[in-house]
Amino acid sequence: TGTYERVYNLAIRAFHTYFVSDEAWFFSIWAHNSCEVHGNSYNSSKTTTLYALIETDKQRNPIRLLKFGITSNPGRRYTKSFMKGKQMFEIAQGTRREMALLERFLVSVIPGPLNKEPWAGQFRVFIPILLRAIT
Repeated sequence: TGTYERVYNLAIRAFHTYFVSDEAWFFSIWAHNSCEVHGNSYNSSKTTTLYALIETDKQRNPIRLLKFGITSNPGRRYTKSFMKGKQMFEIAQGTRREMALLERFLVSVIPGPLNKEPWAGQFRVFIPILLRAIT
């Protein structure tokens, strides 16, 4: 177009996402600071927890496995209302990559009904073979 405009590249230290607007624009936008490594990336350095979500009875006795999952914040992964009748058991902690690989293996062999990943149950056929091998 041949039009030149001054632009600014900003990083707002205190906020990851922030609001930008001007009355002259007649619109507003959310701006997002880029991250070197996102928390959900396999390359994240955040400690990640592998967990099992279990359905429980009123006495909090386990009834059945609902899912395996990973999170960087177990205490905030689910709402209190969702957790009624359920309990989260932390299985292991490690890097995001390590925990994601363990989760994928567990979900592929013994998925819970809330594991909706495409690979859930993919290797379920190996359970009897594994059981025979270890007994």
